[in-house]
Amino acid sequence: MALRASFLFLLLVSVCVGEPSRIEGPVTFHSEVYPDTTREYWVYVPEGYDSAQPACVLVVQDGLGMAKGWRLPEVMDKLIAAGEMPKTIGIFVNPGVLPGGKKNRSFEYDSPGGRYARMLIEELLPEVGKSYSLSDNPNDRCIAGASSGGHCALNAAWERPDAFRRVLSTIGSFTDLRGGHNLEALVRKTEPKPIRVYLADGSNDLNNFAGNWFLANQTMLSSLEWAGYDVAHDWGDGGHSPEHGRAIMPQAMRWLWRDYPQPIAARERQPSEDCVVVPGKGWRPSGEPAPASAGSATVDIGAHHPQLAVQAARGEETPRVTAMTADPRGWTYCATAAGIQYLDSEGRLRLFINPPNQKPITALFWKGDSSTLCAVAGGKVYQRELRFPPAP
Repeated sequence: MALRASFLFLLLVSVCVGEPSRIEGPVTFHSEVYPDTTREYWVYVPEGYDSAQPACVLVVQDGLGMAKGWRLPEVMDKLIAAGEMPKTIGIFVNPGVLPGGKKNRSFEYDSPGGRYARMLIEELLPEVGKSYSLSDNPNDRCIAGASSGGHCALNAAWERPDAFRRVLSTIGSFTDLRGGHNLEALVRKTEPKPIRVYLADGSNDLNNFAGNWFLANQTMLSSLEWAGYDVAHDWGDGGHSPEHGRAIMPQAMRWLWRDYPQPIAARERQPSEDCVVVPGKGWRPSGEPAPASAGSATVDIGAHHPQLAVQAARGEETPRVTAMTADPRGWTYCATAAGIQYLDSEGRLRLFINPPNQKPITALFWKGDSSTLCAVAGGKVYQRELRFPPAP
């Protein structure tokens, strides 16, 4: 009888506690977004994982090597057990390798634009999702990396906040390797997006042909703070290694997941005299059809074409404007893949106005004689109220 009672007790404990955490892989993955590349990934499965409950997701660049360099599996074990982090599936993914063994890491990680994010969203996450129950709520997703992987992580979330809302970047390469230094300027010139960012770096980080890593990280922090983001940082005196990231990993994960499951929302942009957006007045469905003439007018923006230069800096091969309009002062609004670019009378880019959705904008027009801008995206009309600051 005593043996039976002991067996039932152990069975009850195993059911309550669940299976211990484990790491599975490597799994070889072939990408179509990056043709001819193969990459390996590993999956961290937390203790007590239940396939009936979609798990949160943490994508780590540079694979299991980086995860172990940060001692991330041990940190996740402890934080999840303590309730300081939700049950989270870790996806530790390597950069692609081309035929012949040539690494595709810099092209994927250091390049601006949304291509890498698209690979994750359209290919890798669905592939892992065939075996594990993953949440598709961006509030439940975190992305992390170090060095070029740190730039990659922040850039992916900044490009696709509909997929990732929490970002960890250590010794991030926000320098001119492939144009990554432009990201901090774009952060300043774009409406804040709903992401939370933790930065870490040391004063003895790299200083070479591409820039000064520590200064670049401080500049990125300044841009994020000025633009109104929820951002934290940890500066030290370390070099270009995972040691700093390993030391701050528990506090970084606690901070990134604090208040979960409260959603991360976009904050208001730093007030400035030339800001055209109105706090609290975002896009909403218009409820009216687009006028037949919407977008038919041609707006002369002169020979400057600054939007083309900005588009090229984001890594887009064929920059193009899909719709244009002008406000009563003659300041121009150009719909592009990067958002609606707001240009002053001299053709200087003042602000990227975030689009209403992920669909291309096919028309821009004003609602009557008001200051309400309308955009047609995905066949639907959206509107938002703007304000027209005095011209300088």
